Amino acid sequence: MIDWRTNPRDQPEWMRHVRVGDVLLTGRGTYRVVRAVTYRADGALTAVQFVIRRRSWTRRVLTTVIFSDMVTLGYQPTHIRDKLNRPIDRAIEQETRNTGEPVLTYADVRGLA
Repeated sequence: MIDWRTNPRDQPEWMRHVRVGDVLLTGRGTYRVVRAVTYRADGALTAVQFVIRRRSWTRRVLTTVIFSDMVTLGYQPTHIRDKLNRPIDRAIEQETRNTGEPVLTYADVRGLA
């Protein structure tokens, strides 16, 4: 069994190249647009953020998925990119850096990938 926490070299290679705007396919066949991504100092993927698909008790419009969950849930690259050039995309990008009260609500992002 591979333990990605102790040996990040064993991450799937595509994970080292995930960028904001990439469209990933979940194991259930759902397309998700990457809104934020973090890496370790050695280049291994730590986590990505997506827009939520259901209303959350946290009132946040973003959800974070760590790389090991991405592997477990069967995420795959699609080699498709979203330009993220709509006004809502800019608001979501600002929300990724927001540490205070959420500005956007679920109603603002409902139906987005």
